Amino acid sequence: MSVRYVYAEVPSRVEYGLSEMGTSLLTVLRELRKWGLKTAARQLPVKCFHCKQCEPFND
Repeated sequence: MSVRYVYAEVPSRVEYGLSEMGTSLLTVLRELRKWGLKTAARQLPVKCFHCKQCEPFND
């Protein structure tokens, strides 16, 4: 589900990304996020903790 890219550099550099299969899960994960935010909003005021700028239901 993830892809590892290793670059022949000094100092060494490695990057990670999503494979085609991992990318295909993004729609499901976004819907799960919406559900989680909606469920949590019933209990506590919620903001996205990733960027702390977006409202809970903006994508």
